[in-house]
Amino acid sequence: MSKDKGNAGLQAQIRKLEAEQGYETAVAKNDPSRQKMNQYLDWLKGHGVESPKLKVRMLDQRRTVVLATKDIKAGDQVLFVPSDLILLPENAVDAPANSWLLWNAKVADKVPAV
Repeated sequence: MSKDKGNAGLQAQIRKLEAEQGYETAVAKNDPSRQKMNQYLDWLKGHGVESPKLKVRMLDQRRTVVLATKDIKAGDQVLFVPSDLILLPENAVDAPANSWLLWNAKVADKVPAV
């Protein structure tokens, strides 16, 4: 079996499981909250975050899930976040992730001044 056919079969299985578990995206592509989520995910990827075996699925306005898209074996890297993107109390103001938070008006009000 070719890799592409195997991948197509895996993708079909994922879609079936998502439907069974209620993980289908109910948020339209042009919905502002979905667009912001996609912008954030693009921003993360552009700043070095790697998640080759995961995808984010927005179920509705308030619920988002992370799903595996490939088999995960012991020792596999599932998620990589560069250390300069990790928010800690000592770097909350200067961390690169903070620039995205401050750009997002809904979140900016909730970021405490340090």
